[in-house]
Parts: sequence; structure tokens; C-alpha cells
Amino acid sequence: MSENNNQPPTNPNPIIGTIITCVLFAVPLAIAYNSFIYNRKGWMPGLFLLASIYAFGYIATLLFYRMVIKNDAKGQINKINSQTARWILGNVSFAFMIVVITLIAISIYPDFVKIFENTLGYWFIGIFGREEVARSIFTSPTFEAINETNPTAIHYGFLLTLLNPANIESFIESIQNPNTAPPFGEKLPLDFKIRGLNDADKLRQLIAMKYTFGHYTWIYLASVVSLIVSFISVTL
Repeated sequence: MSENNNQPPTNPNPIIGTIITCVLFAVPLAIAYNSFIYNRKGWMPGLFLLASIYAFGYIATLLFYRMVIKNDAKGQINKINSQTARWILGNVSFAFMIVVITLIAISIYPDFVKIFENTLGYWFIGIFGREEVARSIFTSPTFEAINETNPTAIHYGFLLTLLNPANIESFIESIQNPNTAPPFGEKLPLDFKIRGLNDADKLRQLIAMKYTFGHYTWIYLASVVSLIVSFISVTL
């Protein structure tokens, strides 16, 4: 593909530009994710999210083409002719099939989400009072004794990794009804026991946030890989 360009060369660094774009891509993706996916059910929200990701990816690739390939520091995508725009759209459509495959995979196998749900998602809910909630629910004779000298020596929050959107309601039911066994078995790890539950809504919120962050991370990483593939494709 060729396109006339009278702009003086600016020699932008494609690696730095790609890194910055991938980092900034998290912002519009988070906005779209929150609008279409968070607390939404059915397949339509996912379709709208996918359309948004394609649109963001297409615009980003157009800017990359102008700024890196055509040395246009202003990124004037309006100067791209229709033939080139269609060619770039084809490359973006192919590259972002990675996102489509990822969405299908985590829909068919939801356990994949646990990879990030109980790692990055677990870290994320620490900002919103993970330990306080866990300590209000669980107790341990051994660790309570240790924490008497150092209140933060043993963290209880790791027990929240046992919970997810699929079992949270049955867990709450098991606390409210002593005759009901917890969804993850009769016994907790080590010598932990259930103390009680003061705020079920707060617990539901944390578990939903943990899952959502893990789910979002999959989509973000797939989008970043797709974006890099798309950028590479327009340089060939």
C-alpha cells in the first residue's frame, strides 16, 4: 500500500509508541467493560463490548499507521485514503479475532478466569477492605493467638479465594443456616472456622469485584496482543 504524505519525517519510536498505546488502551476498555459487561447478563453486552474493542483497535491502528509508518506527528487519520483504510480494517479484523477466541474460551471454560481472579483480582479487592471483611467472617484459635502480638502477622483474606460468583450465595446460606454445609466442603483450611457474617452485601461486592477484575484482565491482555499484531501487520 502507498499513500502520498508531504509531512517531514519525525522518526517516532514505534516500540515506545506501542507500549504507551497498550497501557492507555486499558482506559477506554475499562469504560466499555463497565458499561456493557459489569452486572449484565446475556450475550448482547458481550457483543457490544466486542464492537467497542474493534472500534478502539481500529482507531489506534489508524493513528499508528499515520504517526509511525507515515511519520505524521499529528496523526491525521483523515488523510488516509479509503483503499488504505479498508486494508487496515481487514488487518484489524483478523488481529482482533484473538479477542473473539478469548471471549469464547472464558465463556465455555469459566475456570480460566480463576487464574487472574484469585491473583490480580485478589490483590485488587485488598484496596476495598478485603482483610477486614475476612476477619469478620473467619476465625482461628492458632492465628488469633499469633495476631495478639502482631495484628497483621496472619492475613485471613486468602480464604476469600474459596468464594466466587457461583458459590457465594450458597456460602451465605451455609452461615445463616447452620445445617447447610459450605459449598467448598465441611472444613476450612488449617484450623479456620466461620465466625459469622455481619455484612453479606459487602462480601457479595468483594467477590463480584474479584471475579470482574480477573475477567477484565483476560480481555485486556487479549486486546493488547491483538493490538500488537495489528500494528505489526500494517508495517509489512
